[in-house]
Parts: sequence; C-alpha cells; structure tokens
Amino acid sequence: MYLKNSIANRALLTALVGMIFTFQAHAQTSQVQIIVSGSVQLKSTSSSAVREARPQALESATKNAWRLMSTRPEFVSKVQTLPPGAEDQIVAKLTDECIVTDLDQEVDKDAKRLTSRFRFDCRTLQLQNYIASLQRNNSGTVQNSEATASGIVFLFFAEKVKSITTYDPNVTKTDSRNISASDNLKSSSSVSEKSEFAVKGSANVAASDKVATSGASSAELVKTKVDASGRASGSASLDASQNVKRDVNVSDTRNSSGSSTQKSADIEREISRPDKLDSALKQVFQTSGKLSLIDYNDMQLCVEGAPGMDRIQDELRKLKPDQSLGLTQETRLAVIRSLRSGKKEDGCEVAFFATGIAKINAPGRDAVTGQTRVSVDVSASVLSIKGGGLPKTVVSVTQQISGTGPDETEATNNALTAAARLVGQETISQLSAQAGI
Repeated sequence: MYLKNSIANRALLTALVGMIFTFQAHAQTSQVQIIVSGSVQLKSTSSSAVREARPQALESATKNAWRLMSTRPEFVSKVQTLPPGAEDQIVAKLTDECIVTDLDQEVDKDAKRLTSRFRFDCRTLQLQNYIASLQRNNSGTVQNSEATASGIVFLFFAEKVKSITTYDPNVTKTDSRNISASDNLKSSSSVSEKSEFAVKGSANVAASDKVATSGASSAELVKTKVDASGRASGSASLDASQNVKRDVNVSDTRNSSGSSTQKSADIEREISRPDKLDSALKQVFQTSGKLSLIDYNDMQLCVEGAPGMDRIQDELRKLKPDQSLGLTQETRLAVIRSLRSGKKEDGCEVAFFATGIAKINAPGRDAVTGQTRVSVDVSASVLSIKGGGLPKTVVSVTQQISGTGPDETEATNNALTAAARLVGQETISQLSAQAGI
C-alpha cells in the first residue's frame, strides 16, 4: 500500500514538474502576432523597380508593426516613459526578435506605389526586457528636455460615415410614333344597250252594200270582210361592267429615347475627437523630448479670439460629402491669429499648429487571423506659425494603417492609436530632418 502511494506521489510530482517546465517554456516563447502593410513610392512599375523597393516596403511595415504592438497591454504602459529616440531602437530590434513572413503585395500602376503585407511573429518577453533596459537608461532625460521643447497645438479629428441614403434613378422616356397611310381608289364602268323592234302588218277591208227596191222591198246582206295580218319582232341587250382597284399603304415608325438621372447619395458624417488620438500623440511627443503637445482647450486660457471647439466641430459636420474634411479658411486664420498672440513670458508661445483627420473605414475580416480588421486613412499637416510671416507647411502625412481586434470597437481603437502614433512620429522625423526642432 505504501509502495503504491509512493509511486503515485512520484508520478504526480513528475507531472507537476513537467507542467512547470512547460509553462516556463511557453512564457519564454510567448509571441505576439501582428499583420501590417508597408507602402513605398516606385520610380516605375517594372519588375526590377518593384524588387528594389521591397526593402523599403519592409522598413515601412516594421515601423507600422511597432506602432500596433505599442498599443497592446503588454507594451502600452512601458512606452510612456521611454527616452527620446528609444522607439527607433525598438523598431530596429524587431528584426532580431521577430520572424517576418511575406504575405502578399500589390502594385498600383497609376500611383506608382508598392504595398506589401507582412506577418510579424515577435517574442514578447525579449522585447519587454529590451524596453525595460531602455527605461533604466532614461534617468530623467524626458523631464529635462521638456523645458526646451517647442510647443505644438494639434487638432486631430476622427471621421466616420454614420449613414448613407441612396436614391433610385429618375428615368425619363420619350416615345414618338409616326403613322402614314395612302389610299388610291380607281373605278371604271361601261354600259352597252342595244334594242331592235320591227312591226309589219296589212289590213284589207272589203265591204259591199247593195239595196234594191223594186216595188218591193228587198235587202242584200251586207258583208264586210276584214283581213288583217300582223308580225312583230324585237331584241334588246344590256352589257354593264365595272372595275374597282384600291391600293392602301400604311407605314408605322416608332422612335423611343430616354434619360436616367442619378441623384448623389446623402452621406451623414460623424465627427469626434477620440481620447485614443490625443493620448497616443502625447506619448509620442513626450518620449521625443522635442515637442510639447499643448491641449487646444488649455490654450484658450492663454490667448484671445480662438474659436471654440464646439464651433469647429459644428463647421466640420456641416461640410458637404464632396468637400474634404478640414477647417474653413475663416476658422483656420482665426486659430492661427489667436495662437500667435500667445506670449513666451506667459508660457503660451506656440511654434506649430497641426491638423489631422483619421477617416475610419468599414470593418472587414482579416484573412489570416480571422479577427475584425479596420483600416484608417490618416492625413495631417503641420504649419510653422513662428514669427509674423505667412504660415508654412513643414510636415505632411498621408497614409493608411489598420488595426485588428476581436470586435469592431477594439479594432477601431487600435487603428486610431496606431494612426496617431504614425502622425506623431512622422511629425518629429520630418521636423528633425529640416532642423526645425
């Protein structure tokens, strides 16, 4: 009995040790999978030009992969305290800690643009340890750099189609008919009448009358003779003929024509300022140490004449579907004028004013993971408003980025976060290249 229990306990202990080692091995090999695309402009659409552009497309996809990964729970809390330039080092590290699989590619011949899609299978634990090492080297760099950071005000909006009303075509038809007829009637008649009648006759009358009186009276019979003979003959004929000829010709010609008028669909847009956009931008600018993001509502405390946020959003909602989403000329000038009125000694100086639009597209299904996939078309521009001259566009960003998740809400949030990080990083990159910050 004791032997059986001992064997059973030993087997249980062996199983538990195996489970522990299995768990540790799983933890060490835990991976995060990201599917992203990278786009690059082509010199031409020839096969050789496409091959030459593949490494650049992979580089673009690697940056997008980190932007999406940084929104995941295992990384999002760690990137908030990264030192300036740390995220560029993390992107470079992905080539060592990720297995990259080439999925597909598409060449837009009209735009001369290559878009390649890749799957990144990255080791989570190794990346977390690397990020932790970068944080240990931070040593207050971010706090010290904020004192010299340039101020930027960013108005970032999300656009989503709320409803679409379509109309049936208005069809107009014209039917013309031409009927012509001709009636040609010809009639001829002839009548021939012939008659002949002949009468022949003779009559002989002989009469004798004799009366003699001789002392006596005597009388002689009076004899009268009438000899009459007669012959009558005749013939008559009537010939009548009539000829009628009638020709009737009828022609019927019908012509039909029509036109169809299609009324444009009425599109109602939903305009918002999701927290995901602002928080992601703050993380990027904070870790860069080169730009200090100033909230627009806070800026209104420093300057006068700045249009209210409600007014700006109402104007955006009233734009027609065929108008691109953006500030009206009047509002844009009013914002710039008010931001320029901020004084440095009051801590209200702003060097850059930026606007961005993230257009949320309809959700779909990711072909590889089966999760919900939402793409966002993001466009942004940054104006330099330092000094009193004309505002100058110093940064321009136009790109599409996607996010995935178990449902539409999470996929949209991930896509918006990645879009904001993309805009923030491109802003810093382009301004640094121009030695503007």
